[in-house]
Amino acid sequence: MRISLKPDLEAIIAEKLETGRYTDAEAVLSDALHLLQDMDEAARQKLEHLRQALRQGDADFASGNATAINGDAALQDFFARL
Repeated sequence: MRISLKPDLEAIIAEKLETGRYTDAEAVLSDALHLLQDMDEAARQKLEHLRQALRQGDADFASGNATAINGDAALQDFFARL
């Protein structure tokens, strides 16, 4: 596969090569893509965690296990007790 990069991305690759940590541009791009995969997986896990928390909150609310908060003062008091 051949790809074209903008000059700013080429400069980043050149900087990484100058450190001696990488032997070629392919190694730099490989690490970058693996990091991108890791970031995507972390975002997926975070979203799933948030969805689980939302489901739990919905279930708690439906069962009457909820606290009514009316107004800024009540909200501040609620958070102060956490």
